[in-house]
Amino acid sequence: MENRSWSVRLGEISTLIYLIFPVIGIFGEKRGPEFLYITVLTIFTISYLLMVLVYNKLATNILYALLVLHYLGII
Repeated sequence: MENRSWSVRLGEISTLIYLIFPVIGIFGEKRGPEFLYITVLTIFTISYLLMVLVYNKLATNILYALLVLHYLGII
């Protein structure tokens, strides 16, 4: 895994703007418990931040597991 510059990392972190949609879901009409919404948002955010910030230090298997976790949060 190659090192990435701070500007690349900043660009990747700036994509967190799409997390606004799950946050809006917390305040809108709910089809389930609020705790579930907050849990999914937390897992979604943490997995994404770990993939961006500690990309070079993660083993490939852990990186893939975080990627799967991140996209399960979307579903």
